[in-house]
Parts: sequence; C-alpha cells; structure tokens
Amino acid sequence: MKVMKVCFMVLAMIMVLLLQGIWCSADCWETDRIALLQLQSHLNYSLQHDPNIPFYYDYSTSFSKIDVIKCCDWERVRCSATTGRIIQLNLHSIRDFSAGMWYLNASLFLPFQHLNHLDLNYNQITGCLKNEGGEELLNMSNLEFLDMSMNYLENDVLSSLKSLSSLKTLWMSYNQLKGPFDLKELDTMSNLKELSLDGNNITKFIGSRGIN
Repeated sequence: MKVMKVCFMVLAMIMVLLLQGIWCSADCWETDRIALLQLQSHLNYSLQHDPNIPFYYDYSTSFSKIDVIKCCDWERVRCSATTGRIIQLNLHSIRDFSAGMWYLNASLFLPFQHLNHLDLNYNQITGCLKNEGGEELLNMSNLEFLDMSMNYLENDVLSSLKSLSSLKTLWMSYNQLKGPFDLKELDTMSNLKELSLDGNNITKFIGSRGIN
C-alpha cells in the first residue's frame, strides 16, 4: 500500500512538471525562443540568414543546421536541466569585425530572466545605446558571470554594472579603462568574488576588497 502511494505521488509530481512546462526538454520556452530569434536578428553579421541555423558559428567548420524549436540544443545556448529556461549565452566573437563598433542594446537580454552566465567577449563593444544600455542589465537579478573582455569599454560602463548584486565573476580585461580605479565603487556588488581588469590603462587601485 505504501509503495502504491509513493508511486502515485511520483506520477503526480511528473504530471505537475509537465503541465507547468518545466520538464527537461531541448524545446525551450516560447518566450526564450522568441527572444533568441530577436537577438539573432540583431547579431546577423556572422550568422547565415536562415532561421534554422541559429547561434552556431565555428571558424574551423561550416555552419550546422539545428532545429529552431529545440533551441536548448543550439551551440551557444545552455538551458537548465530542471526548468528548461535559458541560463547561459556564450556570444564571444560572434560579430563580424567588418560591421564596425557595437553599441550594446542590453534590453535584448531582458527576456532571459533566468540567465546566470553571459559571455560578450571580443565583440568590439564600445558602449551602450542611450536609454537601452547597460542599465537594463540591472534587471537581470540572476546574472552571476559576465565576460566583457577584449572590447572598447571605458570607465563609465562600471556605473551601469555596479548594482548587479548577484554578480560573482566580472571579466573586463583588455578594454579602455584608465586612470585610478576605486574599488569602493564595486561595494554594491556584494557577491563579487572574481574581478579581472588586466590589459587596461589603470594607473592604480584605490581601496581594497576581498576579490581575486
């Protein structure tokens, strides 16, 4: 009798997960998929104009077709095994340099409310669009890892990032940061454990924090 009750409870839990749409699947949520396609359209410089070839680019191989519905299988996307929501976007080196400098429209990332890892390394990012800029990232309350290395960002970008209290790792190496750097400006990043600033023109660090 107890075994039957346990089996019934397990089946009931599975049904609840299926009904809520959070069962592990390569099919990502509709809202996430729409946001990915919008982001792909914005980043179409190094992507073929084919909706069935999203977010896959490897300089050593050709493009590979991937089912647009199963966006959790896309090369640059990672989804949670339990919720099915997108938790990682690996967009390093995704833009064609012939497109020129990139003014980041951070509002494109707002639909990914479960995102905890965002890699924007080596994309010629030189700043943020007015009213659509880095301040939009402040609404990403689950973001723990942000890589914006090897771009053209200046000191003012930090004011757009310093309220990301969930952030644990911030890589800003090889940008255009310069002059004295006051670590106290990062006090609002209460969970920050790792900060990479090498390759900038920082003359000295002011203050001290327990950051690697």
